[in-house]
Amino acid sequence: MQQNPYRRMLLVFLAWMLLPLTGLAQQVPSELVVYPNLIVHNAKIVTMDDYDINTNLGSTFQAVAVRDKRIFKLGTNQEILRLAGPDTVRIDAKGRTVIPGVINVHTHIHDGAMNKWVDANPNTTAVKVFRVPGKDRVEIRRNLEVLMKERMGNIKPGQWSFFYLPNPAFGTGGGEGYDFLRQEDMTAQQIDEITGLEKPVLLAAHPAYIINTAAMNQLEKIYGGKTEDYPEGWTEAGFADLGVEYRREVVVDGYFGDKTDQLKEILHGGLLENSAAGITTFSSHIMGIQNLDAYMRLFRENRLPIRFAFTHYTGFVMNRDAEGFYRRMGDLFQLGNEYMWFQAIGLGMIDHGPPLFCSTMIDLESLAEEGKKEDYYEWCRYSKETKNYKTIVTALSNGSRVVAGHNYGDLSADHYMDAIEEAMEKSPEITLDYIRSLRLSMDHGGLYPRPDQLPRIKKLGMFLGMGSAALSRSLPWIQKYGFEKYQGWVMPTKRALEAGIKVAWEGEGGVGNGLFSLMTPFITRRNKQGLIIAADQAVDRNTVLKMATVWGSEYLMKEDELGSLEPGKFADLLVLNQDYFSVPVEEIDHIYPLLTVMGGEIRYLRDEYAQELGMDPVGYQLRYSWER
Repeated sequence: MQQNPYRRMLLVFLAWMLLPLTGLAQQVPSELVVYPNLIVHNAKIVTMDDYDINTNLGSTFQAVAVRDKRIFKLGTNQEILRLAGPDTVRIDAKGRTVIPGVINVHTHIHDGAMNKWVDANPNTTAVKVFRVPGKDRVEIRRNLEVLMKERMGNIKPGQWSFFYLPNPAFGTGGGEGYDFLRQEDMTAQQIDEITGLEKPVLLAAHPAYIINTAAMNQLEKIYGGKTEDYPEGWTEAGFADLGVEYRREVVVDGYFGDKTDQLKEILHGGLLENSAAGITTFSSHIMGIQNLDAYMRLFRENRLPIRFAFTHYTGFVMNRDAEGFYRRMGDLFQLGNEYMWFQAIGLGMIDHGPPLFCSTMIDLESLAEEGKKEDYYEWCRYSKETKNYKTIVTALSNGSRVVAGHNYGDLSADHYMDAIEEAMEKSPEITLDYIRSLRLSMDHGGLYPRPDQLPRIKKLGMFLGMGSAALSRSLPWIQKYGFEKYQGWVMPTKRALEAGIKVAWEGEGGVGNGLFSLMTPFITRRNKQGLIIAADQAVDRNTVLKMATVWGSEYLMKEDELGSLEPGKFADLLVLNQDYFSVPVEEIDHIYPLLTVMGGEIRYLRDEYAQELGMDPVGYQLRYSWER
């Protein structure tokens, strides 16, 4: 067959034209060639790039290349390894599973770090902790008086003394210590008579607290509030409905008021520990004004090992004009950068933890007969007649994003949604579409949503945060008010998803038992007491991982940058010790990361995996409870 001469001439011409380009490519300076800084290969990379409410996980790849903090390319081992340059770090996963970094939408890393510091420094001038034994209220009173008289002699003026009374396990509330405080078996005046007027004392049996006159004066000194008229929960007995905030804040804002650098390092240690557990992004309200200063120093020093979406309710704490505070504050939503940004105004606790929650399941007539009806209303802290409710309306009307960072009962969820709808009525700019665009949220799912609340939540375009602790904390109260009737109100994950409402995962229980141990109860519905609550609300493991990754990013309104492994998104990923998707359910608790990457940088490399790779360990070398 004779070759076409014109075709031959064309090929020669094209080759002649391309010669300069070939030479130019050979002359490109090496400084202009940007290779991936990290490649993870020989892996099962589950991208979680399916955002819908289903069990699909999205695409799976063998290898991923990271460049300039972000995912550059995913593909086969051959496709990705050919992109490596002379300085590219290569991580051989050796068949292990890789998933996006975990997003924990509700946890208090700073509180956990501070609690560890207080326990490790019992003689600090910040606070002295006492544990009060006693099988009944009479014995608690006797032991409490003995401790106060015999152990407080060396307490310095201004140093706080925390007395923790007996409290049931698992945060269920109630019990002898709680009853002791709620029945005012010891008042603030009686504490003053024993300890004097210079030593702040807090008695605690969560969620009940009593503080003495010295403590009230100290709070006024720190925050400038007036104890005689604010907050509304003060009584002559010294009972403070914001006791949990004070317990968390007084050490931070009192002792560390002039020790911000020391506080900064304490928080940094807590962040490193959680990074080792697999968290790459978390959200939390900030309790303690000084905590924000410490975080900002880490922010400016570029030392945050985890991304932090923070909320605050500073305007609600020791502030007589919360409404004015948030009217002046304006809209700061997402102000910050990829490491730390303002997420929302947090409402703190719309109600409290059990048994002081705001719920329609409580029989008010029975409470009235027991003389406890007023106690109940005391804990519906955002009902329509309160200043807090008016503040929500004002903040939303002013264009701010306002989320319910702690909501336990179904009636308090109604109050929050009432405020949202009132803001829509008050301001023509706050339309339904605008409210939906904010993706407002409520956390915990302790005893809500009721089935009839789901259409309203869906209409408002809300997200829900849910944590497995509710399965344990709610048990005594659904047993009291009707187990069969109310068990389906506890963390109703499946029902919410079926209604088209996305649920994000929250893990508030610390990381000592492993992060995945806080996910397993969504699959089994088994609580810490060993009982199964509302088995029909169980979801599968794929759904739980969506809650902890891609839906968590949507909850934070950061789905364009976080939550899945896609080109252009931040390279936040974990290499797991076992395959989350195939191990028996009972082994999920013992899954943990061998490697945590955040923004393309290795934040944690477990020592045995480092040895396997011929590298040095990186980060805090976390050991779990079953390993100790």
